[in-house]
Amino acid sequence: MQSRLGFRMENADPCPQVVVDFIARLPLELAVDVLKWAPFDAVVRARRVSKLWNSIISSDTTLWKELLSRYNLWLGGDSETLFVDAVKRRRLRQKTMTTPHGLTLEEPYSALFKTRFMTRGLWNNNKPPFHIAFPVHGRSAVTCLLLDEGRIISASETSVIQVHSVINGAHIHSLRGHDNGVWALASANNTLVSGSIDRTVRIWNLITGRCTHVFGGHTATIRCIVFAMPEQPAITERIEALRSKDVSERPLIITGSRDGSLRVWALPPSADIRQKGHLHTTADTLHHYVMGYIFLHRPEALSDF
Repeated sequence: MQSRLGFRMENADPCPQVVVDFIARLPLELAVDVLKWAPFDAVVRARRVSKLWNSIISSDTTLWKELLSRYNLWLGGDSETLFVDAVKRRRLRQKTMTTPHGLTLEEPYSALFKTRFMTRGLWNNNKPPFHIAFPVHGRSAVTCLLLDEGRIISASETSVIQVHSVINGAHIHSLRGHDNGVWALASANNTLVSGSIDRTVRIWNLITGRCTHVFGGHTATIRCIVFAMPEQPAITERIEALRSKDVSERPLIITGSRDGSLRVWALPPSADIRQKGHLHTTADTLHHYVMGYIFLHRPEALSDF
């Protein structure tokens, strides 16, 4: 009977002369008794027939209890009662008995059925997660790792930063330049900033894989780096006095080190690279990009401040 009812509702003759709204003409009890034999997908389609059908289906307790039982979603005990009572208490607290469009809120058992039906479907159809593994740094310990726009960027106790595809693990870049282990990474807008035991901050173009700038100033290992973007007003207001006009719209780089200091740098513009590919060094560019530094009371700056 279920399959025939579902078929007839799906393939009803649209001719106006033969179409009769039998649900509207039947007493409510009989209309519900008819609908409760329909499979769930037919009930979902029936709700879209008219406001009357939707109101009957959404508000009838018997219909949804029958569906819960038929689909083996009725657990028994106090589970259903507790769920329904929780929904009613929440509605009383919010003083909400209708939707924003003035429609009656759905029966709590309807919400319970949909929750359990979807949960069971997700569990039954749950596919094993996609998993890939690939060697990167040999036997060296990975010191930092981040995801950036489809890239896996990792660093280790060695001086090389590796960039791989997050989709298939394909190798993209090997970033070489640091003289010792890399312990801090941060990225934004295809730009990577790294900090190392060699006490330097390096800026990399993640598209080309080139190191564009090298900053110095810390006297110990750099352990954390963050970007402060121009749209973050709380940060911008505090350091506005340190900014010069030519860097007022650029992101800031904040680095923390074991020397107990935080240093604030203006991110150089992407076009600001020396002729013939020479890197910017601390000696000739520090005064252009360093915005200030803070010494902490504690001996080490190790956390993402």
